[in-house]
Amino acid sequence: MRNTFGQRILFLFFVLFGLMFGSVSSVWASPTTSALPEGIVGAVCIIRHDNKVVMISEVITEKLALPGGYIDSGYNAPQTAIQEALEETGLHVHVDKFLQYRGRAAIYACVANDPIPVTEFKTKSGFTAVASWSSAHFGKEVKQVYLINPFKVDSKNYRYPDDIALLKKWLQQTPNSAVTYYHNLSQEVNPLHRWELSQMLTFQHWVDGLPSWQQTLFSSWMTVTNLPGEYGFIFTVLFGCLIAFGPVSFLRLSTVMLSVTMVASIIKLTIASPRPFYIIPALQKVAASGYGFPSGHTLMALVLWSFIGIQVYRYIKVHNPSAQLTRWRVGIISTVVLFSLSQAVARVWYGVHFISDTVASLVIGSVMIAGFTLWINLDKHNLTRCMTNKWFWLNVTVAFGLIAGTTQAPDHIYLFSCVLAIFLINDYVPRQYQRLNLRYLLGLITCLLIGCSVILYSGYMLINLSNVSLIVLAIRSITIVVLITWILGCSSWFYRHTCSSSAHVQQAN
Repeated sequence: MRNTFGQRILFLFFVLFGLMFGSVSSVWASPTTSALPEGIVGAVCIIRHDNKVVMISEVITEKLALPGGYIDSGYNAPQTAIQEALEETGLHVHVDKFLQYRGRAAIYACVANDPIPVTEFKTKSGFTAVASWSSAHFGKEVKQVYLINPFKVDSKNYRYPDDIALLKKWLQQTPNSAVTYYHNLSQEVNPLHRWELSQMLTFQHWVDGLPSWQQTLFSSWMTVTNLPGEYGFIFTVLFGCLIAFGPVSFLRLSTVMLSVTMVASIIKLTIASPRPFYIIPALQKVAASGYGFPSGHTLMALVLWSFIGIQVYRYIKVHNPSAQLTRWRVGIISTVVLFSLSQAVARVWYGVHFISDTVASLVIGSVMIAGFTLWINLDKHNLTRCMTNKWFWLNVTVAFGLIAGTTQAPDHIYLFSCVLAIFLINDYVPRQYQRLNLRYLLGLITCLLIGCSVILYSGYMLINLSNVSLIVLAIRSITIVVLITWILGCSSWFYRHTCSSSAHVQQAN
């Protein structure tokens, strides 16, 4: 019976992975036209302006690449080059001539039909950006589009470093495309965003006019309150929760963060609203990519601080009944509101979110907090009990897998990997919490740090061995599964051993 159940589970996950990667099956079975040599399955566009070339920054590999892709059924190589350029950069181009074959791809000289819209300012990456947020793959496969002098970029930042030696020849043979430099595209957005842009400019100018010490104080406060949306801060909070309160508390907090991340990501891809600095580049103060609505940082801050506040209040209510609960409630709510609103202000001041993005995040976050509060207070299927229920995690895994299979977004595949790992290791998580003594605590911290470092470094090294997006995506996903399995497995072993030792001591007494 156990083997049958295991086989069914394995079959289920093979189906889910098939759903996720089904859209890229053409990579291995792309038809070639009779005019193409055998083995040519892709087409690439070279779009030049002076000594610069249009390149995309990829979401999966996090490297620069020329616009292009695999030849799908019904398309020939030149049509594919044109279509991929449109989907990845938002530029309408035509093929001027064939340049050469490189590997399994046909390289074409392309010319933009209209002037390429390029920012007058360099982004935080040091490149001039192309206005491309309306392209089909933006935010999902493409992080940003740039107009770059390819010979001034380190070869390790290229997805295909061997192209560098060929780019000079390709650029010489590619006709020049016209560009138009912009500093303000507010006429292309709705009236609400235009009003918000004017208010954001006024706000930034007002802050810039403050005395230097006040600017430093304001900037420091914005940096601190912006932390909840940063990966390093989230990992630190989760790590601290695991060490201090055990695996079940870690799972509770992880559930909150995974839910917030998935909700924000789905809405971003659905609404596809640009960030303010895409419209007015001078607004940008920190690096950001993808779509802006809603503000993931603001949503995470509100839900995270509220969830922590709820747990603190419940702890005080249980362990100190004589405490002035009304004062505690007011203090906790005031703290949550202060940090959440400060986070919203920070995202607006940084120029990465509209005011409406943050307001919507506060509304969505309030709804999510209400839902989590109801869930926490349920009698039978409350949040804590669900954390050690394998069927609950099976349902979550299936749901995340279906979402990932539908959207094909890398972020959703990574989130699916997270819940898959939790599902696989859930049976081993101890149901009871036992505080660790100092020796076990130091041992747990040491094992976690060493194990996580080895796993992350191994994943990093494996990723650098391949420039194929599908392989990189698979390596990242597997690394996440192994990492979370190690974190939960290692910590569960220590807590299980502590509980077992305590039980033996009690029996001996």
